[in-house]
Amino acid sequence: MTSPDQRKEVVKSHEGDSHPTTGGIPAEDVKFAEVAVRVHCAISYPDGDRCLNCGPVHPCETYEWGRGLLLSAGYTDGQIRELDTRTGPWS
Repeated sequence: MTSPDQRKEVVKSHEGDSHPTTGGIPAEDVKFAEVAVRVHCAISYPDGDRCLNCGPVHPCETYEWGRGLLLSAGYTDGQIRELDTRTGPWS
């Protein structure tokens, strides 16, 4: 896993690029992964957690893709959890 300082160095080395990177991953892909993790978050049902967006048992494939990409980009589990900004259980 890369440290925050290493990520900053990677971004600095690509400042002139059309797609700056974080941990070697294009920033655009990181943004898509952030959205995927937000949209495909868990919601509690009587039979267990399900994906809020597509309905299968959580974590769904899209959430797993987004989480994996963000971890590769240097995000921590805590930072990924913070992307879920819902205000209530059904929001």
